Amino acid sequence: MTSTTIKKNKLSYAQLALLTAFLLGIFIGAMDTGIVSPVRTVIEADLNISNDASVWVITLYTLIYAVAMPISGKLADLFGKKRIYVISITIFMTGSLLCGLSNYFNNFPLLLIFRAIQAVGGGGIMPIAVAYIGESFPVAKRGLALGFVGAIYGIATLVGPTLGTVLLNTFGFSDWGVIFFVNIPICLIAIGLVVFSKSKETLAKKVSLDWIGATLLGIIISSLMYALSNLNFYTFKQSITTFDVWFFLAIGIILVPFFIIREKRATDPILPLAFFQTRDTSLTLIIAFLVGCGMMGLIFIPQFAENMLKMKPGDGGYAVTLVAVFAGLGGPIGGRIIDKFSAKFLLITGFTISIFAAFFTAFIVIPSLNQWYMYISFALFGLGMGMTMGTPLNYLIQLFANKNQASIAQATLSLIRSIGVAISPNILISFISDAGSKMPTALLKVIPPMDPNTATGSLSATVTNQLTHANAYNIVSTIENISKTEISSALANIPAPTGISHATFIAQEQAKYLDKLHMAAPTIQTTFQQTLNTGFAHIFITIGIFALIALLFTLFLTDKEREIKQQSLLNDIN
Repeated sequence: MTSTTIKKNKLSYAQLALLTAFLLGIFIGAMDTGIVSPVRTVIEADLNISNDASVWVITLYTLIYAVAMPISGKLADLFGKKRIYVISITIFMTGSLLCGLSNYFNNFPLLLIFRAIQAVGGGGIMPIAVAYIGESFPVAKRGLALGFVGAIYGIATLVGPTLGTVLLNTFGFSDWGVIFFVNIPICLIAIGLVVFSKSKETLAKKVSLDWIGATLLGIIISSLMYALSNLNFYTFKQSITTFDVWFFLAIGIILVPFFIIREKRATDPILPLAFFQTRDTSLTLIIAFLVGCGMMGLIFIPQFAENMLKMKPGDGGYAVTLVAVFAGLGGPIGGRIIDKFSAKFLLITGFTISIFAAFFTAFIVIPSLNQWYMYISFALFGLGMGMTMGTPLNYLIQLFANKNQASIAQATLSLIRSIGVAISPNILISFISDAGSKMPTALLKVIPPMDPNTATGSLSATVTNQLTHANAYNIVSTIENISKTEISSALANIPAPTGISHATFIAQEQAKYLDKLHMAAPTIQTTFQQTLNTGFAHIFITIGIFALIALLFTLFLTDKEREIKQQSLLNDIN
């Protein structure tokens, strides 16, 4: 452990400052992955770029962030966590400032360059902060410390999209750069707190960095992440044959054997292969991958809440607050459970809650459309995520890894979890797309037919495509507008009855049909909700399956954790 290891229950001011600095870093690092999501389409419109191009605002950050994590983690183990952390957060702050200023440059390539700078810094924040906090506490208190880390991470991840929406609504869509500026004061406070702390740390024996291994690893990670982010599992055979998938997937796979050979020969490998050769670390990494897959399913909660509650688009983000609150509670509670029992016990508890929440939502909440049941499921999702997402996995990987490899171990864990995050949306979004494709057919069964003597008898196939862009909040008004257009078109060449104008004739026919439509409105809304909810049900079932598989892997963890904990406790006493 470092010389800052906390031997007593009380923290010194320097230790408290350092702990706060690392927690702030974790907060902005986690928040930034989600806060950009709501602004992507705004940037797209403001800079006049295509939808495919705007996705690179998120994709490029994710790719470089993933590559930077293991390299930054290794640098931290070699040259000191505080030093690399300050450098990383300074780079992140600089990138954030430049991204915000790019709002006024009106230059999309510049924004991508600045996002790349931001990602390089972001990749060094999370693993270093978690490693430092974990090793600064004795084993008896480490679970509680990492529990707060998990709480901060969970809250920030879920609050990010909501905060992005609030900032856009407050400052206006033309000033989208504000979502990047919000990072700057937090970064300055974190840097100031690290500087204030006078604690020193013991560094690993200085050796040269494995630049060849780092280069190979960077190419492998970026190639695989890019390929997986473009892979559509719903049309898997078609998708995997596209150049953006098979070519980059092939590069990543081909280079793996060369990377393994290099790491076996390296004096100090960039990514120790021992992490994948021992049972408990391998299981921990597999569980982290599954947690990443399941975690991304929760990004659909805002849209699910909007459908359940018939809310306006965008308002569903506020429903995430409930998930965030219980995720925040789950972290510290989970830390206490680790300190009293074990991380394995916490994972079993958390995955059990997540499984129940997922299947409860799919088989009880969705068929009943009961909003109170939905709130209960959100609370359970938050609690389960808070207990499994970060705390126990960070604890286990740090416990099993050597002390001089704490940062690279955390970086490896974050990397594996990020791969799960990259794969999951491509699997889950297909369920929503499939439900949307069935929407026109389902709605036409409950929409009142038009008068065959005056109109077409049904909504035209071309017009019904507009229904796929509707939502539970505006579906009835959308159909009203469509039907008015259809009736006007159908009656354009039909003479009006004697005594009334043609315009009045059309207005009367529209009014008669709208009366029937309003009578059927509750049925139409319910049909829309239930049809779209079939997609959400499949998403939640998949989340439950991910959690179930993770639970099974957790059961195979050995009791080595307990043995290491007991030995560490004896060392602390002595």
